Amino acid sequence: MNILILNSWYYPNLKGGAEHSVKLLAENLAKKDHNVAVFSIDSISAHSINKDVINNVVIYRGTGNKYNIRKAYDKSQNNFFTKIKNKILEIYNPSIKKELDFVYKDFNPDIIHCNCIAGISLYALDFFKNKNIPIVYTVRDYFLDSPKNIIENIYSINILYRFILKCYRFFSKEKTKKVNAFTAPSDFVLKYMLNHNYFSKANITQTIVNCIDFNIEDIKEQITKKNNHLPQTLMYAGSIVNVKGIIPMVNAFMNTNIKSTFYICGDGPLSNWIKECAQKDNRIQFLGKLKPEEIENIYKQSDIIIVPSLWDEPFGRVVIEGAKYGLVVLGSNNGGIPEIISKLHCGIICKDINNEKLLQENIEYLFNTDLSYYRSLTINRIAYYSIENQIHQFEQIYNQLVNLVSIVY
Repeated sequence: MNILILNSWYYPNLKGGAEHSVKLLAENLAKKDHNVAVFSIDSISAHSINKDVINNVVIYRGTGNKYNIRKAYDKSQNNFFTKIKNKILEIYNPSIKKELDFVYKDFNPDIIHCNCIAGISLYALDFFKNKNIPIVYTVRDYFLDSPKNIIENIYSINILYRFILKCYRFFSKEKTKKVNAFTAPSDFVLKYMLNHNYFSKANITQTIVNCIDFNIEDIKEQITKKNNHLPQTLMYAGSIVNVKGIIPMVNAFMNTNIKSTFYICGDGPLSNWIKECAQKDNRIQFLGKLKPEEIENIYKQSDIIIVPSLWDEPFGRVVIEGAKYGLVVLGSNNGGIPEIISKLHCGIICKDINNEKLLQENIEYLFNTDLSYYRSLTINRIAYYSIENQIHQFEQIYNQLVNLVSIVY
């Protein structure tokens, strides 16, 4: 089967957990003898599509034509009118037709699998629907629901923006009627999109969780080492931004009396604030943004990972990444995070991350608890997040849609 995956960024341009998930999906579909291609718009060329092959996946790197994704992400260079133009093109970019047409003719896909498609835009749904190709859409962000890519309360914003947001959502809902199968990595996202009337004509709606590539013997080895590791060390990995719950997390830790190292990995606007906190409290080690092999080393050194997001994470990949290395999780009660913790029994959920006193108590509880109990439960449940499980579920959807189209046409 020829499977064309759409995602705005692709390896080695990894912007977040979604790109890691798309890479795993593409490469493991290729291992199952599918012909797999990815179309992204992160080419550094200004004029043409770059075609490459990485780990048996064909990569078509487009430019986005009138939408330049690199300039869109460089907020320092964008004036007000440029930002407005970019937001319009993010959701509907007909100037990308020539690039989509090239990929369509060169690859001849049987299935289109959309992921994070800002800039590729909802125009792609029109384009491939007109070619009678089944479309799967995996929602990994809130791009369809808001130009800010977050869940917004329509009653807490001004009247003008409220009108714009209503129009934006109406347009998205109309375009998603062209999708044949809608999946989400968490029940939270699946229910949110369906309850708000997105993908109203999809034949299939299903939660298919994100996955990790792991060896169960390696996990057991990590757990054995960690069960004998005292004192227990803590870590955080992710963006250093307010919505990730950085401020209550650090304040809560600094209020504890536990004698432990707290590794903080990542970068963002609050980096300088973290550095100031580290100067006041020598238990905090701010490591900045790390390479994959460096972050892996911190996972191996740590015992507890804190995932304190204030916003509704569509999934929370760092939770399963931590579980892979035998870490016990202290997570927020937002988005898809509590689903993973509950499924794996890999830690505890803080009911209110903004409550620094409660968060402090949760940190102290885990630090003074025998974590081997949580780790033993994780081993028995982590297969649910295996790449094999995810690939099997997507293959079932692809086959069902291809058979349905062959009957209709």
